[in-house]
Amino acid sequence: MDKSGAFETTQWTAVMTAADKKATGSIEALQRLCGVYWVPVYAYARSQGARETEAEDLTQAFFAHLLDKGLSIQSRVDRGRFRSFLIRCFRNFAASEWRKENAAKRGGGVEVLPFEELESETREISEAEHALTPEQIYERKWAQTLLSRAIARLREEYRLVGKEDRFQAMSSCLTNDPDEGLYETIATDLEMNLGAVRTAIHRMRSNFARVLREEVGRLVNDPSDVEEELRYTLKLLK
Repeated sequence: MDKSGAFETTQWTAVMTAADKKATGSIEALQRLCGVYWVPVYAYARSQGARETEAEDLTQAFFAHLLDKGLSIQSRVDRGRFRSFLIRCFRNFAASEWRKENAAKRGGGVEVLPFEELESETREISEAEHALTPEQIYERKWAQTLLSRAIARLREEYRLVGKEDRFQAMSSCLTNDPDEGLYETIATDLEMNLGAVRTAIHRMRSNFARVLREEVGRLVNDPSDVEEELRYTLKLLK
């Protein structure tokens, strides 16, 4: 959050900023938009039967198409959560003439986000996820992407203060409750006493909760929706 207590950028605002190529921060907004939603949309396409390269092409072209429709997006800015709006748009796009007209063109000639930069583990659909509906896979990948972004942000915070080794040793405790044996292993590896390790892990988990809440906060229109959205995100990750 900024100093005023308001959330920095809701996802709707990011979309409209990215669509306005003359706006300050347009490139950054585009990167954020694609970074959060590329993998979920790609996974949805794959779960609908698209081959890997076809799903890549369709996802790239979809985001390029979406950003050309800034005015229609703005007219719907108050109509619910962005991720629900986005998947409806994608279903319509995938059912259109794009496949016939652009199947031979990689992303319709537009590279929105380099595929290689995306987390490989979040791109793949696990065996357990194959039992889910395409919509459930989409939302689960969305939650996993938020989690990955929050972990990456926290890692960078620790790196900037010279504590990346501490982050590496304790990062497994972010999403799992450590047992006594893990506390002792970390204490040995970092040459810290058990009390200091417990305190450091508690502080790291608190910081992680803050960062994840901020990531979720960017995706809602109303800050009062953050807690509900955060609970839903964590439910999707179980």
